[in-house]
This record gives sequence, structure tokens and C-alpha cells, in this order.
Amino acid sequence: MSEIDIFDRQFWQRFLALVQPYWYPLSDRRGTFLGLLLLLITFLLITSFTTVSAISLGGQHYFPEIFNSIAPGLADSVAQIIDSPAIYFIGLLLLATIAGFAYYRQQLQERWQPWLMSIIILLLLLSSTGVNVLSSYLSRDLMTVMAREQLSKYFPLLLLYSSSLIAIVPLMVFSNYIKKKLCLYWQQWLTNYFLDKYLYNRAYYELKTNLDIDNPDQRISKEVESFTQTILDFWVAILNQVVNLISYGIVLWTISKLLVTTLVVYSVLTNLSVIFCSQWLVNLNGEKLQYEANFRYGLIRIRDNAESIAFSRGENQELSLVKRRFTQLMQNLNRILNWERNIEFITVAYQNSIFIIPYLAVGSLYFSGQVELGTVTQASILCFQLSGALSVILRRFDSLSTLAAVVNRLATLAEVLSAPIRQENVSTIELVEDNRFALE
Repeated sequence: MSEIDIFDRQFWQRFLALVQPYWYPLSDRRGTFLGLLLLLITFLLITSFTTVSAISLGGQHYFPEIFNSIAPGLADSVAQIIDSPAIYFIGLLLLATIAGFAYYRQQLQERWQPWLMSIIILLLLLSSTGVNVLSSYLSRDLMTVMAREQLSKYFPLLLLYSSSLIAIVPLMVFSNYIKKKLCLYWQQWLTNYFLDKYLYNRAYYELKTNLDIDNPDQRISKEVESFTQTILDFWVAILNQVVNLISYGIVLWTISKLLVTTLVVYSVLTNLSVIFCSQWLVNLNGEKLQYEANFRYGLIRIRDNAESIAFSRGENQELSLVKRRFTQLMQNLNRILNWERNIEFITVAYQNSIFIIPYLAVGSLYFSGQVELGTVTQASILCFQLSGALSVILRRFDSLSTLAAVVNRLATLAEVLSAPIRQENVSTIELVEDNRFALE
């Protein structure tokens, strides 16, 4: 099996060739597809800014004391942005996104459902991030009130903090549910797409002589599901972590610039180390898919040819063949296990050290009287959240390495099925309807 390089241009071309048909069914307009994704992200960021602005200005106007306690200075920052020339740039971006989707509305009419579901998912994730930021401020004030023994403020803050945690539940549940529904729709469409090509113009027959395409049945029945699920999981995770990175990063920046800088540098270096080590894991996962399919095919072959094997007493030969394929699979799994062990050293060390960084950076501020005890707790919570946003590759390296192998296998199958099939010297049976039966 050829090595897979996720930094190779051909890999990303194959990736887009698999993703694009469902979302934007014009095979020669991949730049447009990426542009629409960029417009979608821009629209959601503008929507989140508008929502935060409305909440902050409204909270400052109607509940100034409570709002200033939870998010001091936020309303002033929003007001400064609105009064600055930046608001015109934001307005132009909003008009550009609306105009872009309006221009391509005819092409998107057949694919409005996945785009709408994506917008709903991301809006729910934006809302949950906003509630998480709010709960971090409430947790900070709750810890400060406990340290000061202010019982009169304790129970109202506890009620608000509990309400924020409860509000996150439906947001996360519905976003996950809609994401799974979208994955199911995409899997159904892509499976039908491969089935139509597989059974068109005797392509299934031609594949029997193509040694580069092994086990097309597994690629269609199993790897399509893995592809759609991993893509959506990673795509939603990336967008969610970008929002978290911006939201939590801004809050932590107001607490300690050193904390944010240290966390970003440390996370980037760790992610680069994992990417470097996972290159070997990508190729091993590709081999794993092939060995699993070979082993499964051997068992199916025994089941389908049970009578002929029993008649010819070929059990020993079949057992030897199946065990040899199973041994190859086990050897591959052991190599994967060894590489996962090496990468896990990096990930576990990173995750454990994250808990120390906020205390090193903010602890001195607390002992010098510059921040309250609640601020230290808030920094610790947000630091953990921010580290999750910065380590999205770190946390998903196993699924990403498998995805790279699946992309390569599905793309090669799609390329072969889309290639014209030679019809030279092909003998066929001609069917003629008549009122008599004859062989000529």
C-alpha cells in the first residue's frame, strides 16, 4: 500500500472531490465551495458579535449592577467598536455574505438542507460557548463571595450559576442530535452515489481485474460511514474550538497576558509534535483497513462456499489462509498500538501540565492582592477550556489518522469508478422479443 502524506496536494484534492458533491454539486467549482464555507463562517462570527453586542448593551442598560459584576467593561468595549470605523467593515462583511449566498442560491437549492442544518448546529454551539463564558464569571463571583463569607449574595449567585449550567444542556444535546442527523443524510447520499457508479456499465466486473482496488464492498458499506462521521465531528469541533479560542482567550487575556502567551506557545509546539509522530500512524491505519477487509472476506468466502469446501475437504487450506490474514491484522494492530503509546506520552503529559500553568501565572497575582480568589478559579477553568481549543488535533489524532487512510481508499475507488470503461472485444447476449423461441 502506498504511503499517505496529509501534506500532499493530491490528498487534499481527493478530499475535496469526496466532500464537495454533496454540499455543492458542481465538480469544476471547488474554489466556489471553499468560498461558501468561508462566507458561512463569516456570517456566524458576525451573528455572534451582534448577539453579544445586543446582550451586553441591553444588560448594561436594564441591569447595570449585575451585568458589571459579571462582565465588567464588556459593554464599554462593544460601544467602542460600534463607534469606531470597524463597524463599517463588519457591515460590509455582512452584506458580502448575504450577497454571496444570494448569488449562488440557485446552485444551493438542491442542497439547502445540509447548509441549514450546519447553520443551526453552529448557532447552537455559539450559544453554548456564550453560556459557558457567562458561567465562568458566575463561578468566579461565587468563589469570591464564599471567601468573603457574604451569605446574602451567595444564594442568588448560586441560582444564576445553576441556571447557566442547566441552559447548556439542551444546547449541547440538540447540536449533537442535528449533527448526527446530518451525518446520516450525508452517509445515505454518498452510499447511493457509490452504488450507482459501482453497478453502472459493469464497473463491478471490471474491478475484479484491478489489483489496486481491494474489497470495494467494505469501502462502500463501512468506510463511507467512517468518512462522513469523522469529517462532521472534526469540522464541528474545529469551528467550536475557534469560537472557544476567541471567547476564552479574550477573558484570559484580561486576567494575565503571560498565561495566554505561554498556553498558546506550549499548545502549538505539542500539536506539531503529535502531527509529526502521527504520519506513521496514518499509513498503519490504511493498512489496517485493508487487512480487516481481507480477513472479513476470507470468512465470508468460507460461508458462501461451505458446500464445495466440505465436499473437497479443503478445511485445512481455508484455515491456513484465514489465520495468515488474521496474523497480518494482529501484527498491524500491534504496530499501531506501539505508535499510539508513544503519542499518548505526549498527550497525557500535556493534559496534566495544563492544570499547573494557571496557578503559576495567576497565583502570584493573587498573593500580591491584584486579583480575587474567584479569579484564580476562573482562570483555571478557562485555561482548561482554552487548552481544549488549542489541542483539537492532539485530542483527535487517532480519528484523523484513520480519516486520512479512508479518504485515500474512497477517493481511489471513486476515481476508478468514474474512469471510462473500455468496451473493446466485448461479447454480449442480445435479447429479442418475438412470438417464438429460437437459438441462433
